[in-house]
Parts: sequence; structure tokens; C-alpha cells
Amino acid sequence: MSKELTFEQRLHNALGSQQCENIKSTHSYLHGMMYSAEEWDGIWNRSKDATWAHSFGRMVGFDQVWWDSVCLVDPGAYQQWLRALEKDPEVARKDPRSMGKNACHALASGVVEVAADGKSCRSSYITPGPFVMGGENSLVSGGRILNERYGSDFVYNNGRWEYLHEQVCPDGFMDYNNGNWAHDRYEQALKGNFTQAGYHNPPPVTDPGPLHVDYDIVQTVQKTVYWPEPYETLDDNNSYSPGRNNPNNF
Repeated sequence: MSKELTFEQRLHNALGSQQCENIKSTHSYLHGMMYSAEEWDGIWNRSKDATWAHSFGRMVGFDQVWWDSVCLVDPGAYQQWLRALEKDPEVARKDPRSMGKNACHALASGVVEVAADGKSCRSSYITPGPFVMGGENSLVSGGRILNERYGSDFVYNNGRWEYLHEQVCPDGFMDYNNGNWAHDRYEQALKGNFTQAGYHNPPPVTDPGPLHVDYDIVQTVQKTVYWPEPYETLDDNNSYSPGRNNPNNF
């Protein structure tokens, strides 16, 4: 933090770093529980510069992200819940949305930086955690281990901190008790038939990917999201979503 800032500015930035950590933790919990409407209603900036990105590409604007995260997700969860209910009456007591997919997005190795001007904040995290998905013909299709990195931008808007950008970087996605993930990748590479994992039905995006690919034994470490360094203000040189940082939009 710059020593040239006033005490009030330094206090604002220190409190901002804590508040953005809380927002990140809130996102992790709500996203893991599949409470998408509560997440986007509660902690996100609603401007046309709000973005959410994954390996398949970047959704741009609050409306597009809402459409994918809520409108396209919730109906499938309820439909799956109804199918499960036909097989097991106990399902009636369960949460329909959380039954479809549940992930423990543990947050580790966090780095948080508030801009010198106090108008934005950036963070990077690593998440190692279990991931359980509901199946078409069963209540649970299997448990998996998920390793991802996150790059997040926040803005201070009308007296509150809000999520502005999220860049998800999946480095690995493997099954429990099903082979040896790292060794299997090695064997695939030796045989020349290594293929990248990906989404079967990626959602509509404005900026198509791939923006990040998962683990490959022959590639160098990807630097899709750098940890944030001290910076002056949010711009295309200090953002996880270049081109989406016009302060007039939020």
C-alpha cells in the first residue's frame, strides 16, 4: 500500500481488502451450493462490463451472465430433482438446486490488492476441492477432484464493494477411485492420443475461448491469471478481463 495515501485512504483500502475477501468467500459458498440467483442478486455489479469467464470463453454483461448462470441452470436442476423423486420419495425433503451439483470450492493461497485510488480491488486464489454431480439415471454420478485458479476484479460502487470480473482457470478435473489421473495423462501423451477435457455443451459467450486449458504434461505452466501486484487504478493493464473496464459503465 502506498505510503503517500492519507490515513483515511489507507483505512478505506484496508477495509476494502477484507470486504472483497468476504465477497469472494460468499461467491465460493453460493456457487458451490448452486444458489446462482442469490449470488448474482447479492454481490455482483450489474453493468455491461461485468464478466464471467471459463475455459470455453467469456460471458460479457450482467444480463448474459444472469441468463447462463440462472435461467439456463435452475430449470435443469429442478428437472433432475423431479426425476430423482420418482425413484426415491426421500428426495422430496432435499434442496432441488443443490442436489444437481455440489462443489466444495475451498479457497487457498489468496493474494488481494486494492488499487491506490481505492476504486477497485483484485485477487487471485487456488481452489482444491471435491466435486459431486448428479447423474441422468442416478442421484449421484460420481465424485471428482477439482483444481482451479481464480482471478477476480472488484469495484467500489455507490458505497459498496461489488464483484466485477471472474476468470476461472481449470487446471485439473479427475474422478475418485478411477485410475491414476496424472499417470493416465502421461500414458495418453506417450501414445499420442491425449485430448483436452472440455465442456460438452458450453453456454453462449461473447468472447469465445479457449481461454485456458487443463493439465498437459508437455505444456509450460499457464499464466492465465497472475497474482495481483500493487497498482494505481483498474485498467486493461490491471484486470482479469481486458477491454471491460470503463468506469463510466459501473
